[in-house]
Amino acid sequence: MAEAFPVSQFIELQRIVCCPRTKSALSLITVSDLIKRLPEEEYRRVPAGTTAAFLCEPSLTAYPIVGRIVDFLEQDSLQLSKDCDGSHIGRDDGTLEGTTALRLLRLILRTPAL
Repeated sequence: MAEAFPVSQFIELQRIVCCPRTKSALSLITVSDLIKRLPEEEYRRVPAGTTAAFLCEPSLTAYPIVGRIVDFLEQDSLQLSKDCDGSHIGRDDGTLEGTTALRLLRLILRTPAL
C-alpha cells in the first residue's frame, strides 16, 4: 500500500532549496493550485501522483513533487503561464480538451503517493 506523504513534510526542504535556473527562493504549492497556473500544453505533462510542486515565480517554473520525490530535472519542469486563470480545467465543457483536463485532474488527485 502506498504511503501517504503530506505536503507539509516539504516545508523544511523549502527553506534550503532554490531554483536551479535563477537561484531564487521557491514556494510550495498544492497540485490543484499548480494545475490552475499551467497552460493547456503543460498540464498534460503533470506526472500521475503529483501531490505538490516547488514554484519559482521569477522564472515561472514549477518542479513537481511525486510522493516523496522532488523532480528538479530540467526536462520534467513545468512552465507556468503568467495570465492563466485555470479556466481551462476543472470543468467538463463538452470539448475534448475540457473533458481530458477534468479526467487528468481527477487522476492526479486520486493517485496515491509513493
